[in-house]
Amino acid sequence: TPEKTKMYMSIDIKDGDTLWDIAEEYADPAYYTISEYVEELKSMNGLNRDTIHAGNSLVIAYYE
Repeated sequence: TPEKTKMYMSIDIKDGDTLWDIAEEYADPAYYTISEYVEELKSMNGLNRDTIHAGNSLVIAYYE
């Protein structure tokens, strides 16, 4: 089977979004657990905590 390529994109944060919700939507279980993906999101976006704010953007990783 061909391996997937790690890709990046920016998403807009909406009211009620959390890093954990985003991780559940975009984390590929073949590469990340939900908590590992949350840590990846924080690292990629220079976040020190889990708090995100509606109206901001977030860079996410996904596999295609």
